[in-house]
Amino acid sequence: MIKNPEVLLNEVNILRKLDHPNIIKLYESFEDRGYLYLVTEYLFGLSSLCEGGELFDRIDEEGSFDEARARFIFTQIVQTMKYLHLQKICHRDLKA
Repeated sequence: MIKNPEVLLNEVNILRKLDHPNIIKLYESFEDRGYLYLVTEYLFGLSSLCEGGELFDRIDEEGSFDEARARFIFTQIVQTMKYLHLQKICHRDLKA
């Protein structure tokens, strides 16, 4: 049984409306008796930055980023947050 189905379906509906290169695209969703299935785009062949996870952990693993990489990541985050804010969405758990 899905806990809080209304909250979960609200999240799915929000994700379905988003269209931004730094946000994974949701193509379809369906559910059965106990599960909600999400069909999303497949991020094949993209850089290691698309592997997901915590930005802090990535910095910790690598020790530091050079200025160009840090600027690239920061720019992606800021552009994505600007898009979300223009859509009246606040994200509380950012991933790099």
